[in-house]
Amino acid sequence: AWADVVMRRSRDALFFTQGRLEEPDTAFEVALRLGASIELPCGLGTLKLAGSKVAGHEPPVLSVRFRRGGERARLAARGHSQPLARWFQQQGVPPWARSRVPLAFWQGDLVGIGATLVAAQDGMVGSGRLVWERPT
Repeated sequence: AWADVVMRRSRDALFFTQGRLEEPDTAFEVALRLGASIELPCGLGTLKLAGSKVAGHEPPVLSVRFRRGGERARLAARGHSQPLARWFQQQGVPPWARSRVPLAFWQGDLVGIGATLVAAQDGMVGSGRLVWERPT
């Protein structure tokens, strides 16, 4: 670490971040409705659920929070779930960034990681997408 820059290493690559990274409060949890945008803590930007309402169905309301440990993701391409930690490893998300990625849940099931909808659970009607606008 130097003055306001921290050098980190992950998978044989060097990363430089500005200052100490603030960890979001694990108690943070907020509802995200279709078309709405929420402000994320720690200067992590905004998260929006974009898409269109399906006639005759109520759009899902997602619960957004951060990693607490033990989360599992059921990926659309696979029939089984896997630990969120493994998903982060496969996607190459550096360890220090994992607690700063917003997670979206629907009826208690993990359906979104950052800007990625990983799975639509049974009964979750509509096609939506998460838009994570991060500050530069």
